[in-house]
Amino acid sequence: MKKITGRRAFWIAMSLLVMAVIFLLSSQRSELSETMSDHVAGILNIQAEDSTGVRASNRPLILGLTLRKLAHVALYAALGFCLLHAWQGVRGRIPAAIACSVFYSIVDEIHQHFSGRYGRWEDILIDLAGTLAGIGVALLIGWVFRARRRSKEERQSCDRLE
Repeated sequence: MKKITGRRAFWIAMSLLVMAVIFLLSSQRSELSETMSDHVAGILNIQAEDSTGVRASNRPLILGLTLRKLAHVALYAALGFCLLHAWQGVRGRIPAAIACSVFYSIVDEIHQHFSGRYGRWEDILIDLAGTLAGIGVALLIGWVFRARRRSKEERQSCDRLE
């Protein structure tokens, strides 16, 4: 077993925090969840233009559904980002982060049945998309930082040679 460093412990704690937020949001009754997203959709509807081709009376319902699905993507992107960092230094960290996130997504959808909601397989796929996006962002950020560090080291070594 790999030693857990302070940085790794931080990302494990962040992963657990994101999981707790997902759990709490999934524990809400469907009426409350819909009311919250429909309220936000109503606010956004004020900003929307009528040229969308969607009747104004249906727009808040469509926006509400879209917001709920975007919330899935955003939360699981955060989870994927945190899990990838939590598995830092472990061989196979990308598949491990994906597997943990998908497992949690399945557990979350099952959990929703106990809070008067319906779990959907489509939501697991949406959660997977969010996870992959979060992992992709984490890898991209890591690549940029490594490239900048290499560039800086190369400049410093050239300066020493002069």
